[in-house]
Amino acid sequence: MVGSDVWTTKRVLIVVSTYPTPARRGVEVSCTAGITEEGEWIRLFPIPYRFLDPDRRFRKYQTIDARIKRASDPRPESYEIDADSINILSEPLTTANNWQARKDHVFPLMSSSLCELSNGDNLMDTQHLVSSNHKR
Repeated sequence: MVGSDVWTTKRVLIVVSTYPTPARRGVEVSCTAGITEEGEWIRLFPIPYRFLDPDRRFRKYQTIDARIKRASDPRPESYEIDADSINILSEPLTTANNWQARKDHVFPLMSSSLCELSNGDNLMDTQHLVSSNHKR
């Protein structure tokens, strides 16, 4: 279901944000990744981060609520975000105890290799956001 017109509200723990880059529409945007309440990776794009109202500028490891809809991007975890709907719900998770609060959310989603993630069929059916702990 690529590019749905149905908006829904989703709660997301933000874990990654890219450096802003110029967009086709003349505004710089960031791609942001997070973890949903269901424990799944989600890619939120486009986010005009530096142009957001100060009360909508989330930080990594903060939980937000926002309206989202399926993006036209074929990757299954990609969603368009309504930047005006961003509501910050928490302070960033602490780094105390060797970052344990953050590890509790990210480690369950880790894979030992990229091969483990792909079923070998259709690459677009494979999740593209991953956290890997591989050893060299």
